Amino acid sequence: LDVAVPLPSTGDLFLVGDATTGGWNNPVPVPSQKFTKTSAVTYEITVPLTGGKEYLILPLNGDWGHKYAVKSKAVAGLSNGGDFGFDLGDNFPGPSVTGNYRIIIDFKLGKFTVTKL
Repeated sequence: LDVAVPLPSTGDLFLVGDATTGGWNNPVPVPSQKFTKTSAVTYEITVPLTGGKEYLILPLNGDWGHKYAVKSKAVAGLSNGGDFGFDLGDNFPGPSVTGNYRIIIDFKLGKFTVTKL
């Protein structure tokens, strides 16, 4: 497949971080913090997120060896979505307001979106 960001070799994605219910504990609670594969290049999850916190996306639950992250969390508006990559150096910035959110990860475009529900 023609993708901007390498797909997870495991076929799975997991959400970890202090913005999540499970915190930075790894492995994360399954199935509540496991993404659903919605197409060959997209994954989605709907979860409660704590405002002002951060998260990462892992291809292998229980393993810190690789991650999906952002280049710099200091980019304005990044908590709503933007560019992501494989093994980049910064955590995803969570939304500023606590609530339920849908996160969509698009590997073809190398973009993620975060929508408050």
